[in-house]
Amino acid sequence: MLKLKDNEILVTVYLTMVLLNIWFVFLLPPIRSDLPPLHFWVDTKLMLIPYLLMCSTIFIFLFSEKCNSVLKNAQLPKFLSIILIIGSIIFTFIGNYGAIDNGTDNDEALSVWIDALLSGNFPYSAHTQLGNPISPFPFMPIYSIIYKFMGDVSFQNIVNVTAIIYIIYCLSENNVKLIFGLSSLIISIPLWYLLLIQSDHLTVVTPMALTTYLLLINRFIYGSFLVGFLIASKGYAWLIIPTIIYYFTIKEGSCKSLIYFAISAIIAGILIVPFIIWNPTIFFNVAPIGLNNSYFPGLLKVLPLISIIISLLSFHLTRNLFMSIALTYIIFMCYQMMYIRTSIIILIFLMMWCIGGINNINKIKRMA
Repeated sequence: MLKLKDNEILVTVYLTMVLLNIWFVFLLPPIRSDLPPLHFWVDTKLMLIPYLLMCSTIFIFLFSEKCNSVLKNAQLPKFLSIILIIGSIIFTFIGNYGAIDNGTDNDEALSVWIDALLSGNFPYSAHTQLGNPISPFPFMPIYSIIYKFMGDVSFQNIVNVTAIIYIIYCLSENNVKLIFGLSSLIISIPLWYLLLIQSDHLTVVTPMALTTYLLLINRFIYGSFLVGFLIASKGYAWLIIPTIIYYFTIKEGSCKSLIYFAISAIIAGILIVPFIIWNPTIFFNVAPIGLNNSYFPGLLKVLPLISIIISLLSFHLTRNLFMSIALTYIIFMCYQMMYIRTSIIILIFLMMWCIGGINNINKIKRMA
């Protein structure tokens, strides 16, 4: 049973996640003005009233001794998992009907990329209906092809939610931590928002989470493959690569670390290099390299470097991969171009740290 006095870390992280979710709501752009009830509730932040009631109820169930019997119920995690999967399906289909004015064109960008490739055209020369170039690196649209043929590339987010649930099950040491992890996912506003706007950022977060789990259980070859996919996904995923290399070095030594990184580089190269050869001018000057560079104009270009330093320092001090990845993106929480995608990373990795990574330091041998 989780007791308040015995689990200060879990309580603190739960409350921190609630505050981060509230902060996220205040950063949200306006919702559709042609839907008055939804517009009123969201734009006036009144949605926080039922949200806080839900968070308070979950808090009582998690940390009150009176709810001991409820938390021992082996069926409750299954019920919460079903809620998450059904919710992801519903929110994905609602997003297909354009529930939000300020939805991104991430899913459309993937579809346009695939259509251009299948037509024999250089995919990064295409633009979305909003006139935006395509920012994801090749892994994202290539992975999306199967979902394109299934009917919509946004269906991958249902798979992403299911995969995150699986990781929570694998990490959780007991039923109570399993319920804590699933409940943390349920109260994650960025998760539901990304589903609504048909965003592809969950397809970056999920491999990040799975990579971290595989590295934790010493599946380095599989982890190296996923690191290669991350390199070939989105530019902000690169920020954790130095820390993962450091992790390889700590666990396996410098020689094996080079081998693992070589595997990652080969995988990324297989996906990226053909498009560089195809049209290097567009690839480097327009998209995806040119577009990713534009996210950090002027002096803001130092932010990625600061993030990498924070990540490396936090891992050096704690030897905890979960916490260091969460801290990697902490400075982007207030940055308009990055707060949506990085807030979900922070929330998921804080949750993963709580349910399976608090004692991560004891699982990593220190190399002399």
